[in-house]
Amino acid sequence: MIYSSHSTTKWPGLDRALHFQQEDNVKKVVLGVLAVAVLIGLGGCWIIGPTGTVLGVVVDATTGFGLADVSVSVDGVAFASATTDSSGEFQIELPAGDQVLVFSLDGYDFDPVTVEVTSGEETVVSSGSIIANPEIVGDGIRFVLTWGEEPSDLDSHLVTPSSLHIYYANSSPSGAGAYLDVDDTTSYGPETITITDQESGTYGYYVYNFSNTPEITTSGAVVRIYDEGGLVETVSIPTTGSGFFWNVATLNGASLTIVNRIEASAPY
Repeated sequence: MIYSSHSTTKWPGLDRALHFQQEDNVKKVVLGVLAVAVLIGLGGCWIIGPTGTVLGVVVDATTGFGLADVSVSVDGVAFASATTDSSGEFQIELPAGDQVLVFSLDGYDFDPVTVEVTSGEETVVSSGSIIANPEIVGDGIRFVLTWGEEPSDLDSHLVTPSSLHIYYANSSPSGAGAYLDVDDTTSYGPETITITDQESGTYGYYVYNFSNTPEITTSGAVVRIYDEGGLVETVSIPTTGSGFFWNVATLNGASLTIVNRIEASAPY
């Protein structure tokens, strides 16, 4: 910066002091810009511009209850974070636009969730969208069913190679090595079946529309399948087909076969 060599005041000492103050202000601005640049380079970006609020609840797949102390962060947005309360609920302010929520808690697996944030408004993440899956040990497999508001009651069913049938009326049969963790009858889920000890042969997993109406194809149902490594497969229900039964998959050892078909009768 260039300053005039001529005094602009009748007091040269004061003029020099003003010049020094200007230089000091310039240095502060430059240092501030550099500091912001370093922060952007290290970890994402500040929340600049229009923002909205995102609210949601993290649910334990094996209990159906909200999960406390889950860390919530946002991919690419530094200094935007939250922690779920005792009910599993959280609230976080984010830049407008599509944002990816990331979750973490020791002992659990999570899937990232994408939300569209609207400036000046609250965005509520759909019930059942944020699932916490307790880590699985050994050759265990878990089927986690979630869906929309209607039909209100969808049921998970698992038939073992020895023809044991696991569902709401027979949640933990002796010797099955599998059980129904949680049964949901009031929309959204999760409804979860876990296999802890696989037996030789083929398992069949399907979903039944206990409510009967509306059609199961309108439910928006999703089944997430997990093993000890985390999420293996996500299966979304077909939007066409006729029947009360959704034939989702078969399992034989490490071989998972996705069927994904609507059928008129129980498939297994």
